[in-house]
Amino acid sequence: MTEQLTAVVTGNAATVLDACCERGRGDATAVECGDRTVSFRRLLDQTCAAARGLTGLGLVPGDRVLLALDDGPEFLAAFLGALRAGLIPVAANPGAPVDDHRYLLADSGAAAVVADPGPAAALVGSGVPVVAVGVAEGALRYDDLVSDPAFLAPADVDPDDPGFVLYSSGSTGRPKGVVHRHRDLSVTAATFGARVLEVTGEDRLFCTSKMFHAYGLCNNLIFPLWFGATAVILPGRRDLPRILDAVEAYRPTLVASVPSVYRALLAVPGARERDLSSVRRATSAGEALPAAVFAEWRAAHGWELLDGIGSTELLATFCSNLPGRTRAGTSGVPVPGFRLRLLAEDGTEIDGAGRGALQVSGGTAFSHYWNDPERTRRTVDGPWVSTGDLYSRDEDGFYTFQGRTDDVFKVHGLWVSPVEIEDVLTAHEGVREAAVVGVPDGSGLTRITAYVVPSGDPDGLVAALRAWLPSRLRRHQFPRSIEVVPDLPHTVTGKVQRFRLRERS
Repeated sequence: MTEQLTAVVTGNAATVLDACCERGRGDATAVECGDRTVSFRRLLDQTCAAARGLTGLGLVPGDRVLLALDDGPEFLAAFLGALRAGLIPVAANPGAPVDDHRYLLADSGAAAVVADPGPAAALVGSGVPVVAVGVAEGALRYDDLVSDPAFLAPADVDPDDPGFVLYSSGSTGRPKGVVHRHRDLSVTAATFGARVLEVTGEDRLFCTSKMFHAYGLCNNLIFPLWFGATAVILPGRRDLPRILDAVEAYRPTLVASVPSVYRALLAVPGARERDLSSVRRATSAGEALPAAVFAEWRAAHGWELLDGIGSTELLATFCSNLPGRTRAGTSGVPVPGFRLRLLAEDGTEIDGAGRGALQVSGGTAFSHYWNDPERTRRTVDGPWVSTGDLYSRDEDGFYTFQGRTDDVFKVHGLWVSPVEIEDVLTAHEGVREAAVVGVPDGSGLTRITAYVVPSGDPDGLVAALRAWLPSRLRRHQFPRSIEVVPDLPHTVTGKVQRFRLRERS
């Protein structure tokens, strides 16, 4: 699986840049970020400078460094610099509320912070050094931190040593620190990057998710660096017209996004007339891609969206539709290098077609949850990781998302999958987005509540849906209540936060 990789890394993951330079990619463009371009050799210099600067703050191998940075060369240099120094970068959303940053700082026990001006200013006085990329009163200057780009040998680490921490997206509550090893980066590249995307040094990768999230880290850092390709990074807020403008202007060959963004992009005026012909492969993850969205993109631009599933715990996409082997509405088949199994309610493994709780085994699996051994014990079963997802598998081995295991519920003694109802709701022309939850009524029985975001005029939508749904749903799936709302609560990665809807019901 490594024959396609420009960089084969067996120890400290940050040496990926050394390998790229040694294999003749030093002067090639590693990053395009707005009007800035950075070569692999220049990024190696910046990484060495960041590593030296962080150790100059008194940090020692094993210390955590909180990174609350927007995507850009600074994030790459700080992340890889921390790895190079044997430190453990902890990626955080720079746009999150101040309380979230304080929580992550306390939970991770980070010994230093490198952040954009907003979070940097908020964390000054927290008892650890704070470095600002930009100006923040009381913070150290990033430019001073990285003032010495002389080569710095990487710290000697074992591939199985803790490498970095990502916090889960919080679709089910408080984010959890997920600890990954150095080797997980290389295995991610050698599996999904090599076997599904088939990345080469000629590719240009663009992802709408930020690098503090696993999906963004894979597509904006891991795949470009491990294959000597170019990361096309759009800093700042990625609103829909800017995304379309970026694809037209920067001509990426590989695009990664999430279903909610793919759906919304086609609603932008003129989106179907845009020149997006540079893209040879596009992937979707984060939540199930509706079959209707798959069909619309194929009709509009000829894109065969490769829908799949990954997780913070697995880092990589471990199940995906494959080029030339897609089935709309499914998450595809296991990516080479991963094993999947379904467990029945009694914990026994399901053979052949069936529906059950999904577990995954593969070389990218996390080592543990930070400061949460009990959750680790509940999630890790030997080589298997419980995803918390309920999936069905058909006779051809394709997997279809049925909801989170804690989202499904029983009505009249029959199991209800919110996703099945949501797919029917979003097939109606008047519905742009939908979410379904089960809530107890006054008698303690579970009733179904559907929240719908209208695609146009909401007048009469509820009545239209009540007339339209009975022929498309089983009786026990029919929503007792349908509420029209202007939007749904999402995580920063686009997943619907059903627990917030349950709180509202």
